[in-house]
Amino acid sequence: MLSRLMTVREQLLIFAVALSILVGGAALYFAQPGGPAGPAVKEAVAVVKMAALSPAPAAGAPAGPRATAPAAREAPVVVLNSVGVGVLGAVRREGLYHLPADARVADLIDAAGGITGAADVRDINMAARLIDTATLTVP
Repeated sequence: MLSRLMTVREQLLIFAVALSILVGGAALYFAQPGGPAGPAVKEAVAVVKMAALSPAPAAGAPAGPRATAPAAREAPVVVLNSVGVGVLGAVRREGLYHLPADARVADLIDAAGGITGAADVRDINMAARLIDTATLTVP
C-alpha cells in the first residue's frame, strides 16, 4: 500500500532521515555525562585535570626522575571527606588544593593566596560549595 503513495526514492529518503535521527539520538545519549559511560569518562577527565594541574619543576631545579619521567609521579594523597579542586587565573598560587568536603569557593581562593589586582570576581559565587575534580578559573 505504501509503495502506491510514494516512489522507491521517496521511501529511501524517509528511511535515511529516520536512520540519521536514530544515530544522532544515540550519539547524544552516549555523549552526555549521565549516559552509560558517564562515570568512567568523568574519572578519566579528573585524572587528566589532576595531571595537568601538577606543578612544573622550577627553571633552575636540577633534573631528576620526576622532571624526565612524568609517569613516575606519585599519586596525590586524597583524604576522605575532602575535595580536590584546581584553581587557575588571577590568583596568587595556581594549583590543585585538597580542602574539606564542606569548603566554599571563598575558602579555595584563600588557600590559593587570594586574588591578584587584575581579578574580576563579580561573576563568581563565593558561597558556592566546591565540587570534587572541578577547576575554578578566576578571570
